[in-house]
Amino acid sequence: PSHDKANRFKLSVLVILFFIVTTVIWSTHKSSASQGWGTLFQDIKVAVQIDKYPQWKYNTGLSYPTNDHGKTVAGNTYERFSWATVGVTLIAKYPLGYGLINSSFKKVLDLDGVNHNVPGQVHSGWIDFGLAYGIPGVLLLFSCLLALLILGFRAKDEYCFMSAWLALMLIPFCLIAEMSYKQYFESMLFFIAYVYRDWE
Repeated sequence: PSHDKANRFKLSVLVILFFIVTTVIWSTHKSSASQGWGTLFQDIKVAVQIDKYPQWKYNTGLSYPTNDHGKTVAGNTYERFSWATVGVTLIAKYPLGYGLINSSFKKVLDLDGVNHNVPGQVHSGWIDFGLAYGIPGVLLLFSCLLALLILGFRAKDEYCFMSAWLALMLIPFCLIAEMSYKQYFESMLFFIAYVYRDWE
């Protein structure tokens, strides 16, 4: 009984410490992070309305739109989500892609006849990859990752299991990172080749 009591006490202390640390981290983040976090979902709601708010086409010259609270949307949130929305729309329109990875966003907009002043990428690796190599390219890459996940989690070997976790990590990471741009694209292919290496 005394042993169980000691274990419950240790667990209680760990839970309390977890909540304290979480609260401190959240408070620190809230005080130092961009103010856009407070209106994130309202800003996203504005950003995805690409026809109503065409400011996404220009880096300069037009002020950002306002959200439901009457506040100007956070620039990084507006740009990332509006460009991602446009990128997905262009992939649906050009399902075979442009054929080049660098500046694929800009080049497909040119191909579509859109007057713009945007950077070459949308800041989402999967969307940039889709703009470059279309739906077939994305399906091919996802097939490789899916095979790694299935085989890795079924295997008994710890290295194969680690490979599966690395493959799983790439999927959400490439949503927010420019993994399809210049040397980052090479690093993404390296990671995929590296996790396959464990099967030899």
